[in-house]
Amino acid sequence: MQKIIEEKIEISIEYILTQSNNFWEERKVNSFANKQIFITKNCRKPELILFQLFGNLGGTANNFEFDQTTDFFVIADLDFENIKLGISNLEISDLEMRLNKKGKHYKNLKVIKESFFIDYVADRLISCPDSSTENLLKQII
Repeated sequence: MQKIIEEKIEISIEYILTQSNNFWEERKVNSFANKQIFITKNCRKPELILFQLFGNLGGTANNFEFDQTTDFFVIADLDFENIKLGISNLEISDLEMRLNKKGKHYKNLKVIKESFFIDYVADRLISCPDSSTENLLKQII
């Protein structure tokens, strides 16, 4: 019997960009409807506006816990820049540990950069105008 060796997932710049680009290519009119979203704590401030943007798209966002029901893990742009410098934090280390956990409970988790989400919302506003979402977006960009 041949043993299959699984590759370890490392949260690197390449991994985050690949995941973000895959999301962008596969995006739907509303990719966040009925989704659970975790956002790292270094996101744009005020973070409640970012949470509300996800809420306007039908998702539920938080920055205190992610588990097997989480659909999206949004990495703050600041965390992304820190990863470029070789600096990690507990949230990123926890993500990496969970992605490599036996059983692959997080195999469907989508990892995206914060700025990809902001671009997604701006792009979506072109085809689905929404003044409430547009006003929120203006407050954080």
